[in-house]
Amino acid sequence: MRVSWVEEALQEFRRLDEQQQSVVRRFVDTLAEDGIEMDEVGPPVDGETDLNLFRLKMMDGDSGLNHRAAFDVHDRMFVIYRLSSREGFYSSEELHELESREP
Repeated sequence: MRVSWVEEALQEFRRLDEQQQSVVRRFVDTLAEDGIEMDEVGPPVDGETDLNLFRLKMMDGDSGLNHRAAFDVHDRMFVIYRLSSREGFYSSEELHELESREP
């Protein structure tokens, strides 16, 4: 399946250093190949919003990456809405802001 990024998520990706971008690309490529069956996919944890999105957990000790991506499936394509550090990803403020993002 193909992968698309909303503009805000693409900007978040571009803020990472090269090594971390490479790690994120590897996880996203695996998502495109394996789909939601991969071990790192699950629902976001939040009780304050009506988000119905999947969460992709991305960790890599060598690059120091510990990020999450919020995504959904639209028109047979994975759409990534947010890329954030683990700490920021689960904050109420970021999850509420995520509600305004569109594919």
